[in-house]
Amino acid sequence: MFFMHKEIYEEPKVITDTLNEVYNNYYKYNPLIRDSKNIYVVGSGTSFHASMYFEMLFKNAKAIQASEFTKRGLDINENTLVVGISQSGESVDTVNAVTYAKKFGAKILAITNTRDSTLYKIADQRILTKAGEERAVAATKSYIAQLVSIATLYSLYNKNHELLEEIKNLSMKVYEILSMEGLFRKYGQFLTEKIVVLGSGILFSTSLEASLKLKETANLLSEAYPSREFLHGPMQILDPQTTVIILGNSEDEIQVINKIKHYDSRLIRICEGCEINIPLTNELLKPILYIIPVQLIAFYKALAKGLNPDKPEKLVKVVRE
Repeated sequence: MFFMHKEIYEEPKVITDTLNEVYNNYYKYNPLIRDSKNIYVVGSGTSFHASMYFEMLFKNAKAIQASEFTKRGLDINENTLVVGISQSGESVDTVNAVTYAKKFGAKILAITNTRDSTLYKIADQRILTKAGEERAVAATKSYIAQLVSIATLYSLYNKNHELLEEIKNLSMKVYEILSMEGLFRKYGQFLTEKIVVLGSGILFSTSLEASLKLKETANLLSEAYPSREFLHGPMQILDPQTTVIILGNSEDEIQVINKIKHYDSRLIRICEGCEINIPLTNELLKPILYIIPVQLIAFYKALAKGLNPDKPEKLVKVVRE
């Protein structure tokens, strides 16, 4: 048994537990968001992709890679909220970013999986995601917990009761996706070494996270683009040794698929009604469901290559320096 596989299968419980945590403590977070004039959201790696999701939901938020935060000449003051996202709460770039912001009077909201971590202690308020210990280097269930915490925060802040009910139903939809594991194993085994992942709008950050999982876990050369941006130059790399993974089924994706078919690249589609069939859900919640098939495809590709998906040889769980 590999930790990565086990942790993916814990995601339904993680969703429920994290939803309840944010719901029960929302009164602590509301004033920070309500009273801020601008919001910066910082994270690294997978946590930066969660930051991008935050930006898509909260229109006055801007996601910035934590390592770049101090280099941008940003307007930071007592009306600024900085949201630091880190599974461990010890990622050096994220800790440095929020420490820097605090010098200018910014308020700090931490989204972390680790109580009493450095980020947890620095923050004015904390959302403690309920992913439990995550031992595989590649983040899976902790990423789902980050997205669920952000979606729940958004639904409560906007009094969107319909969205909140949809979040409550996500666990059952994840079970539906996990029931297709045999299909993910098949795709993992035939995946080529060169990958392109495409997604538009709210699924662009998901395409980046999917690409990262394939790099980290299966050591693949993988790139991600907004669907139509792929047509503006990157399409040149298409050949029979390339697999294109397309997230979603909008008009943009249909147009790109029609062009890709001319170049004999392999195609994997993840959407409602595709072979990898994602259960119908609110548009804003699609990133939570669409990443799960790629997590398992990456896992099975690593096994097919004789790699240990839990311990990529060049990576560590927490970047501390």
